Amino acid sequence: MAETTAGEFHATYAVGGRVEALRTWRVTTGDPYVAAKVARLLGGTPRPVPGAAGLEVVTDAESVHVSLDRRSGTLLGFTLEGSTGLGRFDFAPAPWTVEQITRTCTRDGGSGAGGRDTRPQLIIKPVEVRTRTGLYAVHLLPVLMLPRG
Repeated sequence: MAETTAGEFHATYAVGGRVEALRTWRVTTGDPYVAAKVARLLGGTPRPVPGAAGLEVVTDAESVHVSLDRRSGTLLGFTLEGSTGLGRFDFAPAPWTVEQITRTCTRDGGSGAGGRDTRPQLIIKPVEVRTRTGLYAVHLLPVLMLPRG
């Protein structure tokens, strides 16, 4: 029997046929209990998914600590730290692969200057790039931060 997931994490949202990057994680699920628990853990309010079945929570969290369950080229499976018994979540980082979004950090700096956080984190990271015309643009990219060996 295949294991069912508690929900899915998303770093984007479809608006009027266009995909937009989010600054915080969006979680979708078919289970009202899971939606309510995610909202308590990560902030946000459960609401119906527009044009589809299920519920979504646009969280207040741009970073979540995770316990990795499995990684493949296109899918990341994990449980949320602090969510005892809630189950496994999936994140498909399309158009990137899991390998492309994975970064390692030193044991003493996973969460910023002076940080000592060595737990895996799933982050939505703003990245500033300069275009060929000289303008600056900010892209929001999902990143899986793993502690270095």
